[in-house]
Amino acid sequence: VKVYPNPSNGRINISCEAIKNASVWLTLSSVTGEVAYKSLKTEVTNHIALPDLDLPNGEYILEVTQFDGTRQYEKIVIMN
Repeated sequence: VKVYPNPSNGRINISCEAIKNASVWLTLSSVTGEVAYKSLKTEVTNHIALPDLDLPNGEYILEVTQFDGTRQYEKIVIMN
């Protein structure tokens, strides 16, 4: 899983070639643990674009959870 652009202005794209045709939970949380965005994406293709998120500047953690329990984490910096 790769996240770009990073730093971001709130538009977040995820490249996920390794998990094509699967369903995943996406959870974006602040470093303090506050969930800013959570969504179930089904039948994932090579690319996921999150909706424009109006987030305050700071560091966030994107957690990508597959249904087999595999989790991947990426740090994202938001700079508006």
